[in-house]
Amino acid sequence: MEHVLVVPLKDSKTRDWLGSVHFVSGSKQRVVFDEGLGIYEAMNLGVTEASGKYICFWNSGDKLFDTENFQELINSLDNSSEPWFLCESNLEWASKTDYNSTSMLQFLLGVPKRFISHQAVVMNRLILKEIGVFDLKYRVAADTELLMRFNNKFGEPRLFGKIVVDVQAPQYASNNNRRSRYEVFKISLLRLPGNQKLIALFNLLSKEILDFLKNHQ
Repeated sequence: MEHVLVVPLKDSKTRDWLGSVHFVSGSKQRVVFDEGLGIYEAMNLGVTEASGKYICFWNSGDKLFDTENFQELINSLDNSSEPWFLCESNLEWASKTDYNSTSMLQFLLGVPKRFISHQAVVMNRLILKEIGVFDLKYRVAADTELLMRFNNKFGEPRLFGKIVVDVQAPQYASNNNRRSRYEVFKISLLRLPGNQKLIALFNLLSKEILDFLKNHQ
């Protein structure tokens, strides 16, 4: 296992904190500094710097949920040629979301109360580099765009039915709901085929209308 931590060069607090971190025994660690341009820039740099067969992306504040589950996932990856996996994740802040029964397609179509975090997705690193990393045109929903490209090419990811990561609330995305929907609207128009496009656009517009009505009662 390899940890690649991408840290803004000017972030002195994180640099100091790194000196006290205890990593998993036997794992490799790498700290890479960037200019702090954004989360997707950092993730793309992580893809370039990583050397493993598979890769996943965790944000600041995300935590390992269960060591045994994580080791079982690693064992599955060692013996796999699958392009991608979907794990379960702990989303206490989204308790009303039925994430345990969510398929990737349901999430991408914007089906109500369905959510998948990019932290729960594990991708073959070489395949990821071949089809392209996070598209920096999208400042909030580049992870959704990448998941859509993978799903279009490979279909549903292989499921690993145990919780691996404790995902922190996505503050930036949740504080930019309208921007997120706007970007997903554009992505859906570009990436989804036929009927799927219509379903996704209907679900997005329904959410926008419901929010409007709620804010103008």
